Amino acid sequence: MRRSAGRLARRSSEKRHSACATGGRVGGEGDALKKEEFASGSLKKDFIDRPVYLKIVAAVQEAIRRGELAPGDRLLPERHLAERLNVSRSSVREAIAVLAGMGIVEVSPRNGVYVRRKDWKEVIKTLAHALMQERLNISYLLEVRRILESQGARLAARRADAFDIARLRELAANVVEDVREGRSADDSDTAFHLAIIESAKNPLLVRVIEVLVPVMRETYGPLRRRMLADPAVGPSFLADHEELISAVEAGDEIRAMKVIETHVDRAVRYLARS
Repeated sequence: MRRSAGRLARRSSEKRHSACATGGRVGGEGDALKKEEFASGSLKKDFIDRPVYLKIVAAVQEAIRRGELAPGDRLLPERHLAERLNVSRSSVREAIAVLAGMGIVEVSPRNGVYVRRKDWKEVIKTLAHALMQERLNISYLLEVRRILESQGARLAARRADAFDIARLRELAANVVEDVREGRSADDSDTAFHLAIIESAKNPLLVRVIEVLVPVMRETYGPLRRRMLADPAVGPSFLADHEELISAVEAGDEIRAMKVIETHVDRAVRYLARS
C-alpha cells in the first residue's frame, strides 16, 4: 500500500503531480504511477477480497492518514483517474460516491472532486454520535474524563481570572445545597465541572466535554447520586470541589490536576465496590 498511497497526493503548494491528485491539470512531473501498480500491486494483496471501488476508497483514506493527500487537494477527473488506476470509470464513480457520503471528499460540478476541509464542529458531532451509539462502559468514560478534566483543571489554574473563581465558588455552593436538601445534584455538579473546563479557556476542549456530558449523565448519573448521598464518601467529593477551587485560585497547576485525578479515582473505587 505504501507505494500506491504514497503517490495519491499533491499539495497545492508543491510542483509535483500524483496519480490521483492534481493542481488543476492532468499529468505533469512526478506522475510515475503505472496502471499496473494499482492492478497488481500492494493494494490488491491487502484488499484482494474487496470490490475495486473499495480499494480506491481505501487508497484515498490511507493517503489522507499518512498526510500525503491534504484538505483542498483536487483528484484527477474521473476518466483520467480510471486510466491511471487501470479500473473502470464506474468503479471510480462508486468510490467517489462512498467518499462523498463519508464526508471525506466534496464534489463540485464545476471544479471536480476535492478532499474536504473538515470543520472541527463536524468532528465533534461525529464523536457524539459514536459515543451515544456505543453506550460505552462507565469505566471507559471515567478514564476519558480523568484525562481530559485533569488537563482542563491544570489549564484553569493557569488561566482563570477572578470572575471564574467567583463563579466556581457559587456553583460549588449549589452542589452542597442540593445534597443537603436531598435533591439530585446532577445539574449542579455537572455545571461545576463544566465551569472548570470553561476556565481553561480552550473552546475546543469545552466542546469535547460538552459532547461527553449527556453520555456521562446517562451512564454516570445514578452512580453520582449514590455517592453524593452516601455519608461515608459524599463529604469527600464535596471537599474535592473546595480543594480544586483553592488550587485554581492559587495558580497551582499540578495540585489542580491531582485533585481531579483523585476525585475521579475515588469514583472508580466506589464503582468497583458497587
